[in-house]
Amino acid sequence: MMKNKNWFKGKACAGTLTLGIEHFFIPENTGAQWEKKTHDIVRMAENGDAILETLK
Repeated sequence: MMKNKNWFKGKACAGTLTLGIEHFFIPENTGAQWEKKTHDIVRMAENGDAILETLK
């Protein structure tokens, strides 16, 4: 890895990249407000894990 660069940890298989943010908890009775979200806000944990903050 290059110094001073951030890298997400993930897995790649057959053209699919998995970062661990593929599932997001939607609180009960709030699903309709999330259906049309098209963008995500992701931050990187110190260990390189991707953490999904919210959807926009």
